[in-house]
Amino acid sequence: MRLTVLGIQGSGKGTQSKLLAQHFGLKRIAVGDLLRKEIKKQTKEGKILAKYMNKGEMAPNQIVNKVIAKVLPKDNFIIDGFPRDRRQLKVADKDKIDRVIFISLPKKEVYKRIQLRRKIEKRKDDEQSALDERLRLFYQESPYILAHFKDKLIKINGNQPIKKVFSEIQSKLELFLKVSN
Repeated sequence: MRLTVLGIQGSGKGTQSKLLAQHFGLKRIAVGDLLRKEIKKQTKEGKILAKYMNKGEMAPNQIVNKVIAKVLPKDNFIIDGFPRDRRQLKVADKDKIDRVIFISLPKKEVYKRIQLRRKIEKRKDDEQSALDERLRLFYQESPYILAHFKDKLIKINGNQPIKKVFSEIQSKLELFLKVSN
């Protein structure tokens, strides 16, 4: 099974991708975590990434694709937060994604969740100006990405308890697995 989890910032992509990876025995690739590790290591790519990500801008696709390619297996994976823009769709198509899980969340709830995460994690990309830019890019790019994957899309309301979100995703994926076997 080859999955990707998409959604607005704070929608629970990371939480749900961890739960799904454990439940279905998938390798989890958290793109944002991988990019933040590059920044922390202060590699050449990490320094470039920091310039973009700390302002909430899209990281250069060439670097993002390279970082993902290092860790992506041929099968049995879940990618958290990829693709994020139209240019990344070509790479995602090569990975032959089976299902795209889209977790929706009202904007008001996004701000509440990010404020809480900001206090805990103190991520530069959660600061207000960076968050505003990330949200602008999300609303600009998401319609194209969702339209591209319309036949593979599983839409989930992320504005409910974690267990309920997971249960809905799990049941829809298990239905997909029954149909495809």
